[in-house]
Amino acid sequence: RLEAEDDLSGMAFRLRTGLVRNLGGMGNPELYNQSHVGTKRLIEEHQEKLISLLLKICTCKEDDLSLEKRLAFFTESRHALGKT
Repeated sequence: RLEAEDDLSGMAFRLRTGLVRNLGGMGNPELYNQSHVGTKRLIEEHQEKLISLLLKICTCKEDDLSLEKRLAFFTESRHALGKT
């Protein structure tokens, strides 16, 4: 809904509160050994959407979301996700 409304501030808030490194156990190697269909595609779709939203926030106009707010968002997100 936030993306459809182009609500960048709302998207940044939701992403900031929902970003976790190992969402749903995505980092567990066993997950990839157990399923040959479905699960991997869902994770790929999730990652693709996440990247798309992050790029949208990164490249938006100053009028839509100030540089200061974008820098704060990415700094906080880096702490939530880590650097690795």
